[in-house]
Amino acid sequence: MVLTGIPVDPQLRAKLEAQRKLLLDLGARSKLINFKHKATSTRSKKQNFLRIVDEIPELIIEKLNKEGRFQLIAKPAEDEYQVDLKLLHEAGQLSKQHSDNKIQVVEEEPVFSLSCEKLRSENRLSLQEKGINTLNIAIGFLKWYESKGVRGKEERFSPLLLLPVQISREKSRTGYQYFIDGVEDDISINTSLWLKLRND
Repeated sequence: MVLTGIPVDPQLRAKLEAQRKLLLDLGARSKLINFKHKATSTRSKKQNFLRIVDEIPELIIEKLNKEGRFQLIAKPAEDEYQVDLKLLHEAGQLSKQHSDNKIQVVEEEPVFSLSCEKLRSENRLSLQEKGINTLNIAIGFLKWYESKGVRGKEERFSPLLLLPVQISREKSRTGYQYFIDGVEDDISINTSLWLKLRND
């Protein structure tokens, strides 16, 4: 059934918009509003995220939109990386790693493998039980401050764009290799952040 072009009663539209807002978590506990770039526990070696480094976001998006795949690569202990990515127009001459099928992350072993497995298994469970893909590459972060009454302001980091992906794994002689796979869903803006900023 297609409803496009059918006029909607303004009161019904307002009620639907109010219900939609209730479905989105706009509080400080939401990762879409207040993403923390650090592990929640200092004792756990599993994280709910991986930080991509030394890559060009536009090239990753282009390949994944064609349902391509990238192998995730753990950081060698001796290497150092900048966590701020450069956009294509800022990068200058591209090096070989920008056109390969690998994505470098800043996490080292064993955090890398444990985090990949955590992300893979949690997303797989969500797909099986709810039919919802919860795994995204967050592209760009907005640093902003939320007023907290007499306590002043609290720093927030919110993702700007979300590209749905999946993680798969393949067995190798040394253990598992992990891959980021593109899906059919399009890149989208962070609706929770947009609503939060519009309402505040």
